[in-house]
Amino acid sequence: MPGAIEVCIKVYNSDCPLIRFLKSNRIKVEFYNVYVSSTGTRHFLEVGESSKIIARYAKVNGLAFKLVDKRRGLVWIENSSPCTVCRTIDKLKFMILSFKLSDDLNPVYAILAPYKVRVNKLTAQLRENNIDFEVICMQSYSNMRNLTTKQVRVLLVAYKMGFFEVPKKANLEDLSKFLGIKPSTLDEILRRAIKKLIESQLSSVK
Repeated sequence: MPGAIEVCIKVYNSDCPLIRFLKSNRIKVEFYNVYVSSTGTRHFLEVGESSKIIARYAKVNGLAFKLVDKRRGLVWIENSSPCTVCRTIDKLKFMILSFKLSDDLNPVYAILAPYKVRVNKLTAQLRENNIDFEVICMQSYSNMRNLTTKQVRVLLVAYKMGFFEVPKKANLEDLSKFLGIKPSTLDEILRRAIKKLIESQLSSVK
């Protein structure tokens, strides 16, 4: 990876039907992950006591829905086709680090891009599609050049969730559920990523 860029974008006129439904009904949820593909977008979220409302919405609109954890209100719901923002992210081969709704229930995407030129392409394409948005943060991770996109994503999510804190705020199982990656696979990705970072630092020591 030439040098990872994390960019946070707040969208004010999302055409995602799920976001529009949540916003119009003032339903606050916590998104755990968003999986984007050319055929749709799968949202993994915690809806609390609103699971029945979300389930009815999915049934009426013919969307795939599954109650993952009834006690916590964890569900996944899949749009039949990705919204404009998700479609653009998938087309450019970016990765969504995190996704949340702001206090005014507008979606905020934290996106991982390989370099700044591609970020400029993203913003240009969003404007071409009449998406009203605001870039609220941008951070470069030039010291992660030797890591793959997946390794950077896993490291950043682990860091932000408190995996490296003492004591830990999140364990491997928590990361596994959030990222949708098996614990054994996730452990291997983390170990390989950390090894590369250590090798990079040690090689710079004369």
